[in-house]
Amino acid sequence: MRKAIFILVITLILAVTVMPASASRYGRGPDAVHGYGKDIMAIPDLNLTVEQKSQITSLRETFLKDIKPLRDKLFSKRGDLKLLWRDKNPNQAKILATQKQIRTLRGQIQDRATVQRLAVRKVLTSDSRIRSRPSSILLTDLSGKNSVLLNISTSHQSRRKR
Repeated sequence: MRKAIFILVITLILAVTVMPASASRYGRGPDAVHGYGKDIMAIPDLNLTVEQKSQITSLRETFLKDIKPLRDKLFSKRGDLKLLWRDKNPNQAKILATQKQIRTLRGQIQDRATVQRLAVRKVLTSDSRIRSRPSSILLTDLSGKNSVLLNISTSHQSRRKR
């Protein structure tokens, strides 16, 4: 009986400590904000119109379809690289060639992500562009009614000029 209670208490403690970390909307998942593959429409207070949302969704779907073959090749090459490293006598030339192919694929994906990101920026209004930047933080009080938009990059530039 004591063992069962001990296991229950440990499980409860672990659950309580892990829940806040998994509940963060700035991590992974559908509500994640900023970064590669993140949905810009998850950012609060962008005030996007229905037309803007549909354009952004269309751009995102096109982008994901466009990079799917590259991601598949990248996954395959990473597996090949793991197998090359597991050999008893790893072939340096093959490993370096595979690493170069992986870097090339990652570069192609990043290039297409940049093109897609710029296309999405064209859809946004100037106010939405400011609010969508990772360098801006929207601070909201506990009531959720009052908010202030802080632009971090501007404050850093003003500090450098001093």
